[in-house]
Order: sequence, then C-alpha cells, then structure tokens
Amino acid sequence: MPAARLRLSLARPFAVPRSALVAALTDMRCSHGLDSPNLEAIKNLWRVYEQDGHDAGVDAMLAISEEDAEFRFYATEGRLLHGADELRAFYREEAASGTSVRAAPYHYSEEGDLITVFGWVRVLREGGSLADAQVRWTYKFRNGKIATVEYGPLARMKRPASQAG
Repeated sequence: MPAARLRLSLARPFAVPRSALVAALTDMRCSHGLDSPNLEAIKNLWRVYEQDGHDAGVDAMLAISEEDAEFRFYATEGRLLHGADELRAFYREEAASGTSVRAAPYHYSEEGDLITVFGWVRVLREGGSLADAQVRWTYKFRNGKIATVEYGPLARMKRPASQAG
C-alpha cells in the first residue's frame, strides 16, 4: 500500500499543465536576473506601465532611450517621431482628441540587440468607439539604450525578406 501512495504522489506534479510550468520557470528565470540587461530594462518599463500608468511607462521608456531615438507607431500613420519631445507631443494630441490606450505584454523575445514584446492594446476614442488588437513592440538597442521602437498590429507588421513568401 505505501508504494501505491508513493506512485500517486509522484504522478501529481506531472499533472500540472505544461503552460503553467513554463510560466513558473520563466518567472523564476526573471527573478534571478538571468535576462540580458536589454530584456530586463524592457520588462522593467512594462512593470512601470502596468503599475503606474501610461505616462509613467513612457517616461520609463524615454529614460532608457537615446536622445534622438526614433518611434514608428501604427497610430502615427507612417509619421516617424524623433526624440522625447515629438513622442510626448504625439501622446498629448491623442489625449486631447479623447483617445485613451491600455496595453499589456504577454510574451518577450530577444534576438541580439532586438527585444520584441507581444501583447494586446485597447484603444478607446471619444464617442465610445473601441478597438482591440494583438500587437508587437520591437525595441532596437544600441550601446545599452533604445535607438528605435516600432509598434503595430501583428497582422500589419512587415515580415523579414527571409520569411516573405
């Protein structure tokens, strides 16, 4: 009888869904400082965004960006923003028009100096129109600072030439 109990108790840990184990291991890896400095910086700015709101998140991003960093967002309709002043002016214009944005990451990826964050965004406009999208933010680092940020819906992002079909 004790052997049967032992088998049952050993079987239970393996009944945990794989996704839960991966999430636990990811959390453990992050909490022990195994991420690169670039990835850790991006995760930290998203923690600030989630805890303190949009403006604080933007400030956190700008704090780790080059002075002349470039920002290309889907919402700018092709306009390239340069530096903190242009980025803040864009967000002021959006707020003045009655637009509010909420976003959250759900996956981080790193390849060299590129950090890609996959997440969702919800845009609420004056008058009540609402848009939800699955998006990605790609942060390119140069010498430990963000040099460029590109953001847009997954469906609209260009695929690298090597993946074009």
